[in-house]
Amino acid sequence: MKHFFYLLLFLTLPLEQALGQTITNVRAETSGDVINVYYDLQGTAEGQLYQITLYSSHNDMAQPLTFVSGDTGPNVQAGAAKKIEWQAKKEILRYTGQITFEVQASLLLSPLRIKSPALASSYKRGKSYPLTWEGGMPGENVRLELFQGTSKVNDIARVNNNGTYTWSIPAATALGNNYKIKVISVDKPDNSHLSENFAIKRKVSTVVKVLPVAVLAGAAVYLITSGGGGGGNGPDPVNPASKLPEPPTGQ
Repeated sequence: MKHFFYLLLFLTLPLEQALGQTITNVRAETSGDVINVYYDLQGTAEGQLYQITLYSSHNDMAQPLTFVSGDTGPNVQAGAAKKIEWQAKKEILRYTGQITFEVQASLLLSPLRIKSPALASSYKRGKSYPLTWEGGMPGENVRLELFQGTSKVNDIARVNNNGTYTWSIPAATALGNNYKIKVISVDKPDNSHLSENFAIKRKVSTVVKVLPVAVLAGAAVYLITSGGGGGGNGPDPVNPASKLPEPPTGQ
């Protein structure tokens, strides 16, 4: 009878950590002829999918194990207490000794999500604002598009997926409250996200533009009416051409 030994591992892979996800708390236990390997997988965004591969020390981690099932293979989501079942007797015909395990994760899909503009944001045309998002694959390109309601208005930019872009809103953009920004993966167009509604307003308020004119007009009317003839309620204006009365002579 062959005996299988295992080590309890706490493993964080530097490569996976650099890409944002982390594998920790790798541990194993036997259940008859099956060895169950558990691990925790922490991602960086909701809905991410990973390719999970299990290695063991019986072949110096040279090839992944093949007689495995459970939370392995493609499209595994992040979470705690993930479980891989390994049919050890089918994989290893003759082996005695200790076995250690290594779990590797490769990011397959990270859903894009717009962070800003947020719901009920208000932007002014003719000014610049940051558009931010998360998700997508490192190094890929994304498209940013402007929508009003369900209709596409125009393309904003095609940029590297670095999560931010400064958008200069054209001064001729129509005013409205139902604008949205859409981010789309160039390589995987199904990976896209539409922002919440936001408003585009004038750069300067109409009230600010009209108010000085109204004040000046009011001042002009006041000067004209208060400087008129004697029909008003104010004092009569002095006529500089009229003579003042002579003072008494004292006789």
